[in-house]
Amino acid sequence: MSSTLTVQVFNLLTMTTLAERLQVALDQAKMKQIELARRVGITRGAVSLWLKGATTKVEGENLVKAAQVLGVSPNWLATGRGRMKSASPREIALEDNPEYPAIRRVKIKISAGVTGFGVEPLADDHAPIVFHRSWYESNGYSPESLIAIKVNGASMEPGLYDGDWVVVNTDDTQPRDGIAFAVNYDGEVVVKRLFRTDGQWVAASDNPDKRIYRDRPMNGDTFIIGRIVHKQSERI
Repeated sequence: MSSTLTVQVFNLLTMTTLAERLQVALDQAKMKQIELARRVGITRGAVSLWLKGATTKVEGENLVKAAQVLGVSPNWLATGRGRMKSASPREIALEDNPEYPAIRRVKIKISAGVTGFGVEPLADDHAPIVFHRSWYESNGYSPESLIAIKVNGASMEPGLYDGDWVVVNTDDTQPRDGIAFAVNYDGEVVVKRLFRTDGQWVAASDNPDKRIYRDRPMNGDTFIIGRIVHKQSERI
C-alpha cells in the first residue's frame, strides 16, 4: 500500500505537461475524451489536441469547466502546482467571484475623430469570458480595463476569423511594432497589426491578400482602443 501511494505521488509530482495531467484526471474520473468534450462544450478535436500536447495550456471558461467536470483543481490542471483535488469538492460560482473576474462581451461605440469610446454590454445570452485571478496578476492586467469584442470579416485571417472573440486591454494604448490592437479608424472599430514604416505607423491586416486588405496609414483621426491580449475561437 505504501509503495503504491509513493508511486502515485511521484507520478503526480513529475507531470510537467497539460497532456499528462489531463490524462491522469481522465483516468481517475473514468471518463472518455468525447464525454469531456460534451460536458465542457467543446469539440472532441480540441480535447484530442490537449492530450497530444499540440495545445499546451487551457485558460478561461474551458479551464474552469474541464476542472469541474474532472473533479480536479483548476490551478493544478493549468500549472501542475498545488493539490490535484480540492480539499472539499464544490461547485465554482463564477458570477461576482473575485477569484474569477469576468470580462464583459461588448459592442464598442465610437465616432470618427474622437479619442474616447463607449461600450454597450451585449445581451445576457453572451456569457462573459472568465479567467482565474492568477492570469490577470501574472500578466499585470486590471480586470475592469479588459473588454471582449467580436471579430468581423476576414482581414485578420488566418490568425483571427469572422465571429472569433478577442480580449482588449484598454490600459495598453501605446503602439508597438508587430502587435495587434483594436483601433478606431475613421469611426470604425477594426483589429489591426501595427507596423512602423518610414517613420509612420501603419495599420495592417494579417490576411495576405493585399489587393483587398491594404495597409492603411495611421492618421490624425485614428486612435488606439487597446491591445489584443487573448483570442477565443472555435477554429482549430
